[in-house]
Amino acid sequence: MNNLVGGEFGGWLPGGELHRSANARIYSATRARESGVLKVCASAKPESTTYKRFLREIETLLALTDDPGVMQVLDSGVPEPPGKGRYPWYVMPEAVPFDEAFEGAAAAEVAAAVASIAATLSRLHQRDLHHRDVKPANLFRLGDDRSVLGDLGLVGRPPGVDPRVTESGDKLGPANFIAPEMLAIEPEAVDARLADVYSLAKVLWVLLAGRRYPMPGPQRAADPSSLAALRSDGAMTDLDRLIERSTANEPSARPNMNEFASELEIWLERQRQREDTESLDLEQVVADARARLSSHFDEQRSRERDLELAEGAIGSLRDRLEPLYEAMESIGTSHDMNSYEHLVASALQWYDGEVVGGSRIVEKWEHLSYAQVGSEPNAVRLHLAVRLVLFEDGTVSFGIGIDVTSWPMAAGSSRFHWREIEEDVPVDSIRLARQIERMADTALAQAPEAIQIFTRMGESLR
Repeated sequence: MNNLVGGEFGGWLPGGELHRSANARIYSATRARESGVLKVCASAKPESTTYKRFLREIETLLALTDDPGVMQVLDSGVPEPPGKGRYPWYVMPEAVPFDEAFEGAAAAEVAAAVASIAATLSRLHQRDLHHRDVKPANLFRLGDDRSVLGDLGLVGRPPGVDPRVTESGDKLGPANFIAPEMLAIEPEAVDARLADVYSLAKVLWVLLAGRRYPMPGPQRAADPSSLAALRSDGAMTDLDRLIERSTANEPSARPNMNEFASELEIWLERQRQREDTESLDLEQVVADARARLSSHFDEQRSRERDLELAEGAIGSLRDRLEPLYEAMESIGTSHDMNSYEHLVASALQWYDGEVVGGSRIVEKWEHLSYAQVGSEPNAVRLHLAVRLVLFEDGTVSFGIGIDVTSWPMAAGSSRFHWREIEEDVPVDSIRLARQIERMADTALAQAPEAIQIFTRMGESLR
């Protein structure tokens, strides 16, 4: 199929050739005052895999017209009967593939586009559709700046919906972006949703690293090829961690596509917050702490690295609460009681038994500080309790508590009590930093009321 002159494409006239592969030819095209991109199947034989894949692509695109993240079909045709010069075709809007559209782009712009694609893929996964051919050349930027998913010729569908278009031993997806499990003897039996995550993480690295192809195998955050080593515009270490998790050899170790999209959205939100302030905030503290962590781990989670990340998290949490620590020192006798086995006398009142799940505790950090006015038996205390627990599955639970109590506490009453606990947060996730920041901000917002009550009660003792 070298010459399309004389071919019938619903009145669309092919212009210059834009791209060709073994499966299709792509041309610029016009019809009256309309313009678009014409994609023509390379085979006119209905029994060929190329033909079957092309028809699957048309059918899938037409079935997904309700999804704004999927490439639109402006027109299409499947000649009956097929034959020489009579090829299946469809026309799509003019668009620029990702590898061209984001060359030299800012990190936030790239991440936003990939997050949009991830959200689209997540919606497809919920419909039991799997792309299986995710690469920059199949992702497009439209003229209205929308990011859309194209080239659905290899899309996987639920068993029994249609005949398979791959044979045992066929490789699915591009060699440089393909997940290792897609090399299986029976690719149709593989859960391709997590393979899509692997490929999209490779796309994210390629676009941000300014490379045509990704590095082979899992992308390690500690490698010289990390984004933190290649770029400086943003918290690249956070993205390196996400890419590392998403390109794990073991599919079950990867986040699902919805989690991948959510992590990118959180990263983008924090980037926007960073642009709005020039002061050193929790995000920078966390980024600096993570940048110092370079211990290598293979497919098994590194206990040492998890410990360092957890220590950085509890340090960041306490740093964020520094204004409250300073306020407590200024209004009463301050005490710092650390490494308590149980914070029974604290506002947090959180025991290990409250933690959901049965994972073993690896380490825990507990800090109880209080300001006191008066002396026993007539005293008032303002407590600030902070606690973080690291579990063997690489998740953390952490909490903050504030209360005001009269002495002795066993017989007295709590005049103010607030606490908040977050559980089962991955220690290497972007979400952890965001949750720490949010919880600390909530605690600081609760502090004025607690201080007013503490002051009022303290004045009555003088």
